[in-house]
Amino acid sequence: MSAPLPSPIREALREPFTDGDVARHWSAIEQRRASPRVRAPWLALAAACALTLVLLAARARPAPVGPLLLADGSAVPALDASSVDRAVDLSDRSRITLSAGAALVPVHNTARVFATELRHGRARFDVQPRGPRRWSIDCGLATVRVVGTSFVLDRDASHLHVAVLHGVVRVEGARVPNGRRELHDGERLDVFAAPPPTPVAPAATAPTSAPTHAPVAPARAPRVVASEAWRSLARAHDYNAAWTALGPDGPTARATTADADDLLTLGEVAHRSRHYTDASTLYARFVDRYAAHPEAGMVAFTLGRLQLDQLGAPREAARWFERAQSLGVARYLQEDLSARLVEAHARAGNTDGARDAAEEYLRQFPEGRRAEDVRRWVR
Repeated sequence: MSAPLPSPIREALREPFTDGDVARHWSAIEQRRASPRVRAPWLALAAACALTLVLLAARARPAPVGPLLLADGSAVPALDASSVDRAVDLSDRSRITLSAGAALVPVHNTARVFATELRHGRARFDVQPRGPRRWSIDCGLATVRVVGTSFVLDRDASHLHVAVLHGVVRVEGARVPNGRRELHDGERLDVFAAPPPTPVAPAATAPTSAPTHAPVAPARAPRVVASEAWRSLARAHDYNAAWTALGPDGPTARATTADADDLLTLGEVAHRSRHYTDASTLYARFVDRYAAHPEAGMVAFTLGRLQLDQLGAPREAARWFERAQSLGVARYLQEDLSARLVEAHARAGNTDGARDAAEEYLRQFPEGRRAEDVRRWVR
């Protein structure tokens, strides 16, 4: 994935051009041409280039014409999902999917801004790229800002979970590390109302009495906190420091006896610190050892993404995507998983596998967001 544009440039590119803007630019060019100054031949070329850029910008981005509406043209109301999931299509072809029990309330809706509040629950946002509005979602513990992407927010009274499926989002707030965090494809962030508790090993207690004829063994010291510093660093999302704290043999040594939570955290530390081969090994061990764990399907999906996107192993990726399907993933991931399986088979040159996976995708998601990509991969 290419690096995101610097923020000032991104902000400038988001400003839409209207027909009036184009007319003003052209008028200014005409005035300069009519000026009695001596004109060099290159001025005409520069003016033409400037106008071309303006027209391309205007064409690439629709001019805002009013507040965001529902797809049927009615105003966007407060949204809630009582006992079943609810999907809402919007006039700019964006979609919001609320899981059962979630509530979302618009607070500011104009031609340039759509701001809303996720009161509680889980919601998926598929925001149309290059749309005319800046989106922001207030989640209490933090605010999520986005231009065009797919991401999931899950909020309760003491915790916010942010997961980016595609694109880039910014998470801002006093409880976010350093006040601001930018998340890219596949990245996650947890924001807590209070810092999560740090487990402390119980101190060894000396015996109340000892025989006078036997030496008293010194009390065994609790596990050294420094040796477990990687966990605290991982909870603070300082994954590079956590990896360093593990030491050269730390991940391998700990993985042999790690429980499910530690093994999953070790994999995430390796993944986020860009030690992709180690991350794949740790994730694979987690799935093989804890296949009944509720996160096993998600870990298998992540492992497939690593194999496909970072390690260039599409056959392995397809195997892990199929494993993720057999283990099961959350509903909001099922379409992406199905599409990535088609891509993996296609990139591996497995024509029959790609065709079968594409037929299954189109059967389940005939109007899916990735339908065109799936057809292209098969072609």
